Amino acid sequence: MGDLLVNKEQWDAMNPSTKPIPMSSKDWKKLHRKARNTIHLFLSDLVLLNVSREDSPKKLWEKLGNLYQ
Repeated sequence: MGDLLVNKEQWDAMNPSTKPIPMSSKDWKKLHRKARNTIHLFLSDLVLLNVSREDSPKKLWEKLGNLYQ
């Protein structure tokens, strides 16, 4: 999954402190939504039910890590 986020140039959204300087807040929020949705698309319905309340891709990634370590 991490490789997919890198490939889609969405990995920066996993760390809020990596926001590129010239990127607007609107584009930063859009990148976060895209990263979160990319992850959601590859989860089974059962897994998605367990993590769907996470609003940031980083929190989602961490919760998945905690569930499936």
